[in-house]
Amino acid sequence: MLAKNAMRALQLDCIYWLVAPQNPLKAHKPAALASRLAAARAHVRAARETRIHCLADNHFYTIDTVRAWSARYPATHFVWLMGADNWRDFHHWQDWRAIAQTMPIAIYPRRHATLPSMAGLAAHYFARARHPTHYAPLLAQTPAPAWLLLAGRESGLASSDLRR
Repeated sequence: MLAKNAMRALQLDCIYWLVAPQNPLKAHKPAALASRLAAARAHVRAARETRIHCLADNHFYTIDTVRAWSARYPATHFVWLMGADNWRDFHHWQDWRAIAQTMPIAIYPRRHATLPSMAGLAAHYFARARHPTHYAPLLAQTPAPAWLLLAGRESGLASSDLRR
């Protein structure tokens, strides 16, 4: 649902859903990368959307992923898509300012996280780079830093809920 809505709103050609080996902000060790990747691919198949691709992310930090993709595909216009819960905690990410200065960011609403994320440190730090929701189709063409909150149904479902 999130990927389809974001693809439509942002007018993206495709979405690459990256499955990370470990979230550095979480102490618990996740399930094996291969099993999480297989589960993500099963969800994509169920969505019947051929423009959503699941890949294993071989980088520990997002900044390394963002830099690698930007360097490898310099003519591609990327948008980093994240949930409002991640935007709320974005200032804890390794080199978070550099991530936002590398590619535009689209934030998908999440129940109980959207309002706090809009009052968070990243939202304040990049307040001048915020665009209104209706600007979404232009975001990929906008130089970073640029970000916006997408419109959409707020889901409270977490990946741990999907795994259960």
